Amino acid sequence: MLKNGSDPNTFSDMNKLSFTAAIVFLLLFSGCERYQHIQAKTDFYGKWQWMVSTGGIAGSTYTPENCSNCSHRVEITTDGIFYKISSLGDTLINIPYSLKRNGCEPGKFFLDLGSGYADYCIWLEEGYLLMNDNMSDGYLSEYYSYPELH
Repeated sequence: MLKNGSDPNTFSDMNKLSFTAAIVFLLLFSGCERYQHIQAKTDFYGKWQWMVSTGGIAGSTYTPENCSNCSHRVEITTDGIFYKISSLGDTLINIPYSLKRNGCEPGKFFLDLGSGYADYCIWLEEGYLLMNDNMSDGYLSEYYSYPELH
């Protein structure tokens, strides 16, 4: 016991509060960075089956039911290759890509396929991959993933 009646072997309320605040601060900020890394580096990877595209000057909607030759899937690989594969299994696009945080609205990522190809803003929404091409008459395409594709 100290002269003031406190025990030197216990934390004061102020020390407990400071310690707790420091732990919460570390967890919050390390957790956010880790989550952002996962979003950017793993969630988009995989094979995605096309479901619907909407947009263009006429505001058209295309689905596998009304456009049989439109059906395709895309694959975004962990080694930096983007594939677009027809419903017949033909590779339509096989090209290196880069994924960037800038160039799209917050929460979306810029998928850069290089010159000669449309670039996309991509994001995940309720488990679906959404790809919006960066063209003046842009189309928004929606894809789904399921275990059989991987």
